[in-house]
Amino acid sequence: MGRFVKYRQGKVLSWGIVDEDTGRVHNHMGGWSCTIEELRDENLIDQSVEAENFEDLDWAGTWLTTGDSTPCGWVDPDGHYFPCRSQDHIDYAKLVLHSSERELESAGWAKIASDLEKPDVYVVMVDRRLSPDQRNTILMLGIPLEDDE
Repeated sequence: MGRFVKYRQGKVLSWGIVDEDTGRVHNHMGGWSCTIEELRDENLIDQSVEAENFEDLDWAGTWLTTGDSTPCGWVDPDGHYFPCRSQDHIDYAKLVLHSSERELESAGWAKIASDLEKPDVYVVMVDRRLSPDQRNTILMLGIPLEDDE
């Protein structure tokens, strides 16, 4: 159990856990960027809650769920689209979908990411053939597919 704060970091919201001994606010990966006093002094705290871990928090409206202007994200077998930034698939799976990246892929979810060498090119990664609903969603996102995908 710990005290978590949702706070403004530039233009986005983020969650951090407060180290009650040092006053440092740590992110979900253990890094820290500020103290609770700095957040209070600058009036940057949006919400404060007690929770067991980062997975128990509501990530709506944070950097993790606001995505960006790309079509990157996850598409479930029923064609529902869950946008996230290209580098955030693992965090999104864990913190928002309460699953691991591997579990989603094994369950037939498609992962859409940008090509590392060509950021305007998108790659669809799947463990099995896309469902018709996934194909429709991905095509509606403007990503071309080969006939055998």
